[in-house]
Amino acid sequence: MRKKKKSPYVTIKRRDNERAKRHQRESRRGFHGWKKFLAILLIVLVVLGLGGFAALNIYAADYYRADDTATAIMDAQYNMDVQDDYIVLWGNEKAQDYDASQATIFYPGGKVEYTAYLPLLQRLQESGMTVVLVKMPYNLAFFGVNTADEIMAAYPEITTWNLAGHSLGGVAACMYYSSNPDKINRVALLGSYIYGDVNRDNVEVIYGTEDGLLDTSKILDTDNVVKILGGNHAQFGSYGEQDGDGDATLSSEYQQRVAATAMMLWFIDGEVYN
Repeated sequence: MRKKKKSPYVTIKRRDNERAKRHQRESRRGFHGWKKFLAILLIVLVVLGLGGFAALNIYAADYYRADDTATAIMDAQYNMDVQDDYIVLWGNEKAQDYDASQATIFYPGGKVEYTAYLPLLQRLQESGMTVVLVKMPYNLAFFGVNTADEIMAAYPEITTWNLAGHSLGGVAACMYYSSNPDKINRVALLGSYIYGDVNRDNVEVIYGTEDGLLDTSKILDTDNVVKILGGNHAQFGSYGEQDGDGDATLSSEYQQRVAATAMMLWFIDGEVYN
């Protein structure tokens, strides 16, 4: 009996089926390979993210604490409205310069507890100025540059807003002002310099002559400048000495009184204190 010949069509079909199966196996291997790569990539990104977050928290945990003077003001909460992310110090209505339609937002310095600026800002409050002291994420103003928008929206009855900041808070204040020039009346920088593309005519720089942290080369001769003789960097706040700072030859109370007077004169009349 002769063997029955295989049809060429069957042979070709079998060959095609084997080729298709081989292609499917290779595709599955490739797909699983990509899945494995993406899974590893995701794990790496998560680890890096968690590591960066942990590093940020460790860095931010080491900051300058408010001293007893500031803590006492916080405990008393006289004419204050304490919110989660900011404190409103309502201006003294009996003061000569009281104006219910005007207020100042204050950005604190980097790695400084925000309540450390209460003694300085209470002087503005007593002179009639309402002040909003901002609590920045991680005590770093870079993470809360646009916080002023939230505050302005919360108090629509206030129509004229000033912005002030100390050190890193001053840089953040300039960053906000450069993007929102129509929202801000005037800006005051303490122990800081003008940053970015802003109208320098509307910005006042206040600094101590013994400031060991401020790069005064960034301050122009044409800027509106108030020099506090004998003042340093840290004494605008009430949190003690700061690493790298110069030694002040006057008290923090006096430096803050001069700074508050300069800010009030600037915000209300646009005049530079001398």
